[in-house]
Amino acid sequence: MQLSLEKYHPVKGTWEQDYDKYVPYLIENDLPCYILYRFDSTNSIGYEWLLLSWSPDSAPVRHKMLYASTKATLKQEFGSSHIKDEMHATTKEEVSLKGYKSHLSGVNAPAPLTDREEALKELQQSGQDPNYGTDARQSTMGGIAFPITESAKQGINDLQRGSYNYLQFRIDLEKEQICLAKAAVISLSELPAQCLYIQCPDIAAVSKRE
Repeated sequence: MQLSLEKYHPVKGTWEQDYDKYVPYLIENDLPCYILYRFDSTNSIGYEWLLLSWSPDSAPVRHKMLYASTKATLKQEFGSSHIKDEMHATTKEEVSLKGYKSHLSGVNAPAPLTDREEALKELQQSGQDPNYGTDARQSTMGGIAFPITESAKQGINDLQRGSYNYLQFRIDLEKEQICLAKAAVISLSELPAQCLYIQCPDIAAVSKRE
């Protein structure tokens, strides 16, 4: 797969003034693409840019995977230091200036606490030791450490930036590597369809559990 320049537009106004004039018209309904959009701000090496990953749900899975796997290469060739922000979009609304500002609000907002973190916070506020009543002994389990591919590392970075909320990995037994299988933005209702459940009843024979 080769990345090529499809379109470009010259700067005419501020980045906010030009955004809705150009960006929403660069995307196609069923075709993933990358959009590099220049901000007015600069750093020590030049202008700062937004890397927008357009990957609509209606696009073929193979196309989405190909684009996800080439993102690290694009950033390396363009220069990661130039990229101020990254955003992953799956709907046309997200590609608008309003959608980008919503993305900024989400990135800057503190992450919600999990149920366990909420419980620990309540214990700490009440002055109780959160470790009270637990077994201090810890067990360790041996494992096999496989290296993570660059695309998998990039997927994790994108998840932290808010580009995705779901990553799926696979193990390449031949190369002994952990690879990125899927990167997407999914709703909570879609999550069960992405999970594999293995049930093992307590009454099953030990030999059947392995």
